Amino acid sequence: MNSLKYNLYYLESQFVGFPLVIRVTIFLVTILALIYIGSLIRIFFLARTQTRMTNREKEIQKKYEKKLKTILFSDEDISTDEIKRRLGLDSDSLNEWEKFHVTKLMINLIKQNEKVEVSAK
Repeated sequence: MNSLKYNLYYLESQFVGFPLVIRVTIFLVTILALIYIGSLIRIFFLARTQTRMTNREKEIQKKYEKKLKTILFSDEDISTDEIKRRLGLDSDSLNEWEKFHVTKLMINLIKQNEKVEVSAK
């Protein structure tokens, strides 16, 4: 804490002789520079998160799309054990993000099928 106070007093003493306008300008430029750096870091993390989400979505789509189409649009009644077997979920369970993307993929497949049925009529 003492080193922080020392540094603040040191910075204050560097600008004591300057007019008020220049001191306020230096203060504002410093604050804006910190906000700019913080914004860049936030943008970086948002872009990384978005890229990860799209990669995960593509992975789930590649892995489950064909299987889900056959399950969703079949006329036969399928038990939950049979669905797990067809999807390859016998031993391992899905993570939260996998559940989210599988659900999203199912909704998209159903919407696409509805659009095809409506345009076919």
